[in-house]
Amino acid sequence: MLLTTGASVCGGTLIDEDGTVLTAYHCVASGRRPMVETRSGASGVGEIVATRPRDDLAVLRVPALAGQPTLPLRAEDAVVGERVWALGHPHGGETGALFEGLLRWSVSSGIVSAVGARLTQVDAPMNPGNSGGPLVDADGAVVGVASRKLRADNIAFMSEASRARSLLAELEQAPDEVSPGVFGGQIMPVLTWSVPFEFDTATALGAGAEIWLRDTLGFSGTVYAPLRADWLALQRGTVRWSAGELRGGGRVRIGRGGTSTTLDVGGGVLLIGAREGSIEGDQLRLSSVSDGPEARPLLFGRAAIAGLGLRWSVIPSAVGGFAEPEIWMSVDVSPGTLQVF
Repeated sequence: MLLTTGASVCGGTLIDEDGTVLTAYHCVASGRRPMVETRSGASGVGEIVATRPRDDLAVLRVPALAGQPTLPLRAEDAVVGERVWALGHPHGGETGALFEGLLRWSVSSGIVSAVGARLTQVDAPMNPGNSGGPLVDADGAVVGVASRKLRADNIAFMSEASRARSLLAELEQAPDEVSPGVFGGQIMPVLTWSVPFEFDTATALGAGAEIWLRDTLGFSGTVYAPLRADWLALQRGTVRWSAGELRGGGRVRIGRGGTSTTLDVGGGVLLIGAREGSIEGDQLRLSSVSDGPEARPLLFGRAAIAGLGLRWSVIPSAVGGFAEPEIWMSVDVSPGTLQVF
C-alpha cells in the first residue's frame, strides 16, 4: 500500500477484505486522514481507528478498498537468521525521469538480526518511505511493520506482527476503548534567513525549531545572528536586525504528497537588536542602542512547500503617536522532521 499524508509518504498492508490497513503509528501521528492507494490504482481515504504508539502501530479503515488482495499476518514470532523481504517506497518513491519505474513499490531483502523486547532488528535496507510497510517471509505472510532505522548501513527495526494481532484483538473486543490517535506531533529544525525591507535593517541568519501538534497547531522559536551589522552601523548611523522570535499559530494544509502546501498564520514576539556607529576623525565608535533587544509584537503569515517557506511578519511601530506597521520577510528552510511523538 501507498499512504500519503500531507507531504509524507509511507507504506501499509491491507490485511482483510473489509479494507483494514496496518501501518506505523508515526505515519499517521498528525491525525490527518491519509490517502491509501494499491499498486493496481485503487484508492480511498483512510480513517484512523486504533493506535499503539509504544509499538509504533496504527490501524486504518478504508472502505473503498474492500475486496482488494490482502496479506496474512503471521502467527509465529520472527526467528533470528530467517530471511525477510521489505516492501515499500524508499525516499517516498521519488519521481523523475532518472528514477522512472524505480523506488516506489520496491523490494529489499535481509535477515532478522535480533529480537528485542519491543522491536525486532533486521538488516534489510530500508529508508524513509518504507515506514509502515510490511516485512514478509518466504510464504508472503507479514512478519512485521517497518518502524525506524539508525543512521548506519542496514540497521533497521520492525514491530512484530504478533503485536499487531494483539492490537486488532483489542479493537475487535472493545472498539470504544482503543485510542484512535487523537494526538500526535512532530519537531522540526528550521534554518531562517531574515531579509530586510527597511534601509536601516540588516540581514540575519537564524536557527530554531518548530513543534506542530496534529499538523494544525504550532509553536516555534528562532535565534538570529546579524550579517555585517557593525559595518552597516558605521555607514547608516543606526542599524537594526531580528535577534529572535517566538511564534504560535495555526496551519491549513492543501494537497498531498510532494505538492502539499501549508499556509500558517499567527502571532508572537519579535526581539529587535540595534547598534549605533559613527566615524570621528580616525576613531570608529560602535555601541548598542539599549541594554538588550527590544521586544515587539508581531503577526505573521507563511506559505511553504517541500520544506521551503516564505514568511511575512507585520510589526506595529509607534511613529508620531500613530501605529505604522513594518513588514519583515524571512525565508525558512527545514531539512525534515527531527522527531515524531
